Amino acid sequence: AAIVDVLLRDKLACWGRASRGLDMVMAEPGVCRSFVPWSELHSEGNEGRLKQVHFASLKSRRSAVEKVDRGYQCDVSRLLDACRQSLFFSRLEDLVACLVVLKADREVRIERVVNQLDPAYDGSLSLGYRAVVVNLRLDTPHARRLAVDTHICELKLVL
Repeated sequence: AAIVDVLLRDKLACWGRASRGLDMVMAEPGVCRSFVPWSELHSEGNEGRLKQVHFASLKSRRSAVEKVDRGYQCDVSRLLDACRQSLFFSRLEDLVACLVVLKADREVRIERVVNQLDPAYDGSLSLGYRAVVVNLRLDTPHARRLAVDTHICELKLVL
C-alpha cells in the first residue's frame, strides 16, 4: 500500500489540475486548513505550498484488521481503502469533470463507483459522510514493474 500511495499522490495532482480540484493545505501541522486549487499549487512560485498539502495517511494496521474482522468476515480482499486519498470540489460540475478525467485516463482501471451524494443513498452506511467514492487500480508501467498494479485504492471526491 505504501508503494502505490506514492503513485496515487502523483496522479491525484494530475486529476486535480485537470478538473479544478482543490486540496487541503496546512500552514502548520494541524493548523489553518484551507482549500487551494491544484492548478495554483503547481504554478510558478508556489513550490513551498506543495509541501503543505495534506495527504491522507495509509489505513493503520489496527484499523485494517478491525475492519476485515468485523465488517468483512475475515475476507481481506474486500479491504479497498488501505491506500486512500481525497479530492475536494466547490462545484458539482468540477466533481463530474473529475469523473470524466478518471474514465479517460488510460492508466486507471475503475473497479467501483459509489455515489454517496445520491439522495437515495443510505447515509447511515457511511456514518453520514457524503462523497463519490471511486475504487481504482493504477495500471502504469511503474506500477506493473513494482507489482502494485493489482492493488485497489480509494479516491473520495468530496463536495
